[in-house]
Amino acid sequence: QLVIGPAGCGKSSYVEAMYEHMRASGRGSGVHCVNLDPAAERFGYPVSVDVRELVTLEDAMEEVGLGPNG
Repeated sequence: QLVIGPAGCGKSSYVEAMYEHMRASGRGSGVHCVNLDPAAERFGYPVSVDVRELVTLEDAMEEVGLGPNG
């Protein structure tokens, strides 16, 4: 699943609930969560790939001239 939407709409809450559902049903080992938001700070689930390892929020804001919610 690709979960997209504006800031504060519940993307992280949805992913956390979906991860917990998969884990509870015994399928959690096959789930990999990817963070593509350099402004994200907290996760209630394990993140397999995190864009923050490649780019900082400040770098992204400066490069495109936008605020933290881009």
